[in-house]
Amino acid sequence: MEEVFISWQAPEFEHREKGPAWYWLSMLVAIGVMALALWQKNFLFAVFVVIAEVLLVIWGDRKPIFIEMKLSREGLQIGEDKIYNYQDMESFALDQKHESEWVGMVLKFKQIIRPKIKIMLPRVDLKRIVANLSSLAPGVKEVELEESLTDTVEKIIRF
Repeated sequence: MEEVFISWQAPEFEHREKGPAWYWLSMLVAIGVMALALWQKNFLFAVFVVIAEVLLVIWGDRKPIFIEMKLSREGLQIGEDKIYNYQDMESFALDQKHESEWVGMVLKFKQIIRPKIKIMLPRVDLKRIVANLSSLAPGVKEVELEESLTDTVEKIIRF
């Protein structure tokens, strides 16, 4: 049995509320792009735009489920079956720019081909979680958050 130092439940992703105007604007953009595709006689792209818009509307309305997360001697455990070992981690950055009850933590790994992951931390337990992570994995340093283009676009379109 592994020793758990701290555990918390957090949403699987950062949810941003979207009003009716967001959905109407999304549909107008999709109709415009589809009209351009049809004018260019690119029927396959027009079908792709329709499929993409349907998925955007479905996923845009989805609420996050809450997942159990734990810091143990082995690493960061997310859910029941996913463990990220500390020796594979290079650094972490905290996204605290907006006032909410959740703070995003971006974990960067040593392997170049391994993508970064972002997990949510409760703001009330933030100091305890970071202190536990620092003591369990002294080689994993906190760095300044570098927002990617994808993160910026995601925030602009509220997805």
